[in-house]
Amino acid sequence: LFDQPEIFSLERWIIQDSAYLTINDFYIVTVIEGQGKLNGTSVKPFETYFIPKTTQSLHCEGQLMIMAATYRETSL
Repeated sequence: LFDQPEIFSLERWIIQDSAYLTINDFYIVTVIEGQGKLNGTSVKPFETYFIPKTTQSLHCEGQLMIMAATYRETSL
């Protein structure tokens, strides 16, 4: 969605049922639509979570639209 190296990157994640995401950076994620779970924690719209880089894998369940922000030194 938006990638400005050395400032921030913003991604939109759309989850249909279940997905495993590889985490290579930290993320600040906000649930925009839907309900479900992130690594077993129930989530709903307008909740925001910090996902540390050490998480390595994120299991998303449900019907979710998530905005995920992170910092990168280089472009995707």
